[in-house]
Amino acid sequence: HTEVISADSRQFYKELKILNSISFFQKDIFDMILFIPNSQFTLRPENIDSARIRGFEFSQKLFWNQWKFESNYTYQ
Repeated sequence: HTEVISADSRQFYKELKILNSISFFQKDIFDMILFIPNSQFTLRPENIDSARIRGFEFSQKLFWNQWKFESNYTYQ
């Protein structure tokens, strides 16, 4: 089960265009399998039952003349 809420904003100036986006998310996982490193530099699967993952993501794009700048940040 996944829930996502998003919002966008756009701002325009003479030669500068700015696009902002923010999203909030939540995912419920049942019978989640986590891969844990062991001493032989390999991964072993382990069932951790269930998990709820929450977070947000912010992104920004700037367009100026022929240049494009992008950045984003995710927290979970």
